[in-house]
Amino acid sequence: MTGSSIYRPPTAVQWASIPALGPWKGVLSALVNNAARFPFVVFADDDDTVTIYDRYPKARVHLLVLPRANISSISVLRREHLGLVRAMINSGKRAAELLSNAGMFPEGYKMGFHAVPSLDRLHMHLISCDMDSEALKNKKHWNSFTTEFFLPPEFVVSQIEEHGSVQIDRNRYEEVLKRPLACHKCRQSLKTIPALKSHIVNCRWADNEP
Repeated sequence: MTGSSIYRPPTAVQWASIPALGPWKGVLSALVNNAARFPFVVFADDDDTVTIYDRYPKARVHLLVLPRANISSISVLRREHLGLVRAMINSGKRAAELLSNAGMFPEGYKMGFHAVPSLDRLHMHLISCDMDSEALKNKKHWNSFTTEFFLPPEFVVSQIEEHGSVQIDRNRYEEVLKRPLACHKCRQSLKTIPALKSHIVNCRWADNEP
């Protein structure tokens, strides 16, 4: 099975066919609640989760795993939500395995939560490590996926297990988004997004790994 037969993000026309379903900040809840009306948005689903395509992908592959339960964000997670968080992680792993087997992750992938998400409704990102996308346009986009602002699922689970919630220093993480641009492979500093994108295509960091 080829990657193109598995990973089929909606076309611009399909996205445009979705009417306004409320405020933009609540768009994820609207999509989950109306998934049956717009099946082209859904990559996979099960009893606990819905995995959808990101409308503005920040890499060649970019999916969002959401719980069917209406949980607003990472900040409200408590120990009673651990089962649901693990269900989200398992859904992400299943999607990643399917895409990996189809050759969609030549540079690998990662899963994680934004420390301070911009949209309501708890969601976990599954994103390829190429960071190659026209929708990746500014420093905030870049740093939200290539710094500690992007919280690994294991960190989120451990925080809930140890503290009963995810400990987030909002001010600290918002400062992380303002850091200078740097290649996520070799950490070389670049001044602009175009320069960064040009650099990562030819970055030879992987060739020098031990």
